[in-house]
Amino acid sequence: MSAGSLEEAVDPEFARLNRAYGEYAIAGTLHMRRMAEIAEESDTIGAHVASLAPVLELAVNDMERRVRELFEKHREEWANYLASLGSRSFIRQWGTLN
Repeated sequence: MSAGSLEEAVDPEFARLNRAYGEYAIAGTLHMRRMAEIAEESDTIGAHVASLAPVLELAVNDMERRVRELFEKHREEWANYLASLGSRSFIRQWGTLN
């Protein structure tokens, strides 16, 4: 994943690399980045927690704490993963947080 492009990262014997695979790679990276960004958005988290807590029979405050911790942990792990790839990485270019 430290390669400069998806094409460089894929095993040369993988013959089915096409536009769709490239789009899946971009989408997956952008989804991981978006999940990391949600950690900073209390309104986004709060809106979903209010509807989820009763279904799971949890207090809203407890559910919000758990969800916030989940997104904060993901943000930390995503930032560490990107940093480990090196500055040339195509994943890092697509996935860097704002």
